[in-house]
Amino acid sequence: MTALNPEVVLCPESQDNQDLLVLTPKDQDWLDSYGVDSAWQSDTALRQSLNELIELGSLRLYKSVNQDRWLDVVSARISFLNFVGIADDFIKEFQTNYPTITPLDTFISTQRVMHSLGLNAARVVNASQAAIGLAPESVREKMANLTALGLDAAQVVNAFPTAIGYAPESVRGKMANLTALGLDAARVVNATPADISLAPESVREKMLFLRSSARLLRWQNPAEELVNAFPALLGYSTKKLAILRHIAARHVDSTERTSSPFMLRSKLITPLEKYIIAISRLEDDQVLSLSELSREARNIKLDSLERKELASEIAPSMGRIGTMYLDYQDRAAR
Repeated sequence: MTALNPEVVLCPESQDNQDLLVLTPKDQDWLDSYGVDSAWQSDTALRQSLNELIELGSLRLYKSVNQDRWLDVVSARISFLNFVGIADDFIKEFQTNYPTITPLDTFISTQRVMHSLGLNAARVVNASQAAIGLAPESVREKMANLTALGLDAAQVVNAFPTAIGYAPESVRGKMANLTALGLDAARVVNATPADISLAPESVREKMLFLRSSARLLRWQNPAEELVNAFPALLGYSTKKLAILRHIAARHVDSTERTSSPFMLRSKLITPLEKYIIAISRLEDDQVLSLSELSREARNIKLDSLERKELASEIAPSMGRIGTMYLDYQDRAAR
């Protein structure tokens, strides 16, 4: 048979190859995160079969070899990932970029490192196919980088697993951007790990909008204080914030707009549709205190779908605010 694929050879650089080629009871710690039953430990035949898969699937594919041998190694890798609980369609997506999958000693070593660092291994892998191929040294480096930046690395990655895929220099750049904008970068990301995914230019644009909004609404606190108190605000659509600003400018008494950042946070998490419905029930140009408007919005007892349907139904009769809301909903649906 013509040699079309890499030759199978043992990995020469693995310093503790023998340990990696055998599952031990301690591996149940990370296998638990995938929902694997611990029965394999007492099933001699299954344990032997698994260790044979690991040995075969840990062979490296370097030079040319016949197709059958190549398929044996790749099939062993897939079979072990199936045992772990990773679905076939998930594996196939990973294979579009990594046809040979990942050597099993690398995969197992990485799972062990993740668990030792306090990560939920399954959550990390299930969040992204690319995580199947992470090397243990890469995980250590990325986690150490997060820690050095003042972050609770395990908390950040467990809450936002795709963060483990970011290059250390990219994370440092994003954290430096937050700091340069006057934000407490570690506090922001520890509170809302997804904020680490925001592009620097997006954060700069959002802060510019919030600062201009604070001036327009004559809010006494700097925008930075609001974001530090409510980091999730950085993830809000600017269009959504523009609607809230317009509502505040028109329907909130100018002397009642000031609120501490922590109190304002509780009002911002009220669903936008509740505010739309609440102001539709006000008299023309009626103004309330911020607390009164927030209370009116919170008192609307409809589920999410009902709120959106009602808000969309009444929006056309609400002038500028209604037009802004419909545009926001149209873009969100795309």
